[in-house]
Amino acid sequence: MATYGYGDQPSTEDFTSYSFYFGSGAGVFNEIGVKITMPESGTINTLNAYFAGDGASTRAALVLWDGAGDVLRQSATFTAAAGTRSIGGQDWHTKSITPYNASKNEVLWVGWWRHPSDSHVWSHHHSASAWTRRYDDTGSTSVTALLATDETGAVGAYVTYIPSAPVYVRKNGAWVLCSVHDREAGAMSQAQVKVRKAGVWWP
Repeated sequence: MATYGYGDQPSTEDFTSYSFYFGSGAGVFNEIGVKITMPESGTINTLNAYFAGDGASTRAALVLWDGAGDVLRQSATFTAAAGTRSIGGQDWHTKSITPYNASKNEVLWVGWWRHPSDSHVWSHHHSASAWTRRYDDTGSTSVTALLATDETGAVGAYVTYIPSAPVYVRKNGAWVLCSVHDREAGAMSQAQVKVRKAGVWWP
C-alpha cells in the first residue's frame, strides 16, 4: 500500500502545526476537497480525511472527485464525532471505497461531504503549493459535484492505493514498459496486475 495527499507525510502529520481552523454550519461549505496529482498509477481503495462535527456529531462521507469536480467514488455515510474549534482539534477518518484505477499524473480532489443540516470543523494549512475547494450546498442531502472557487492551502485529506505493477513486453529486441487496461462499464480503465507468490496474490 502507498499513500498520497496531505497529512500522510511526517512533515504534515502533526496538525497542531497547521495555521488555521475553520468551522461551518448548516448549508455552508458542506463539501471540502484538496487537489492532488497522482505520482504514479495505482488502485485507490481507501480515503482519509481530518475533520469533526462542530458542537455535535455530523453525518458525513469521504469522497473522491475527478479534476473537474465530478464524483468518482464515495464511502458509506458515517457519523463523525464532535471536535473542538482549535488547530488540530479534530480526528482522522479512514473509509474504504469501491476501488478506483487512477493514472499517473491524474488530477483528483479528495476530501469529505457532510450533511447540509449539520456542522463541521477542520484544520487548514496555508500553503502556496496546495489548493482546497469548498462547496456551499444548501439543498442536497447527498454528495454532489465540487464546484466552488479554489483557495490557497490544504486540508488533511489523502488517498491510500496499491501501485500498479510494471508490465513489460518484448519489442524489437528490447523490453518496453506498457500499461494494462480492462473494459469496465463500456470504458477502458487501468487494470491492477498481480502475481501469485507463496499462496498470496501480490501487486
